[in-house]
Amino acid sequence: MELKKDTTESVKFAYENEGMPNPNDSLFGNTALGGGVSDFTLNEETSGGSNHRKPGAPKWLLIICGVAVLAVIAIFALKLIGGNKLDGAYVAEKIELKGVEYTIEELEAVMGTSLYIRLEIDGDEGYLVMSFAGMMEDGQVDIKVDGDDIHVKGDGSELTFDYDKKTDTISYEKDGSTIIFERIQ
Repeated sequence: MELKKDTTESVKFAYENEGMPNPNDSLFGNTALGGGVSDFTLNEETSGGSNHRKPGAPKWLLIICGVAVLAVIAIFALKLIGGNKLDGAYVAEKIELKGVEYTIEELEAVMGTSLYIRLEIDGDEGYLVMSFAGMMEDGQVDIKVDGDDIHVKGDGSELTFDYDKKTDTISYEKDGSTIIFERIQ
């Protein structure tokens, strides 16, 4: 008795004629186990593209996006946790002169000139802007917070501001006059 070697064509022909799926096709995703053509194939042209599986985003892209999101969250968390409670921008809104309180607008109307003072605090650094009657002085300053005292140092001079927790304002007092700054940022 002589054994004859089957070829793929003869195996395929045998299975098609008897209505059974070709096991080789099942291995390569071309037929379902129950016979017929599977909805999912490796080739879009044979499946018509109706249920063709789209490739997902590459893993490296997902990793990069994940790391970027974590970095942004960490920066905000460190700023909130480790940042100075006084960080922000403050603008002079009121002035107390000998027990009488005036808004900056009222004082400008009485004096007939503009007045603008702004202090920005960012950790140990800051920026101070003072403008009065068209003259302006501004520049970088060093900030040192000691409890509720804020020491502002720049150009060889030092000013000490006081922080009020209840009103979230800072103030500067000299010779019985107090300038009150409200937080704007």
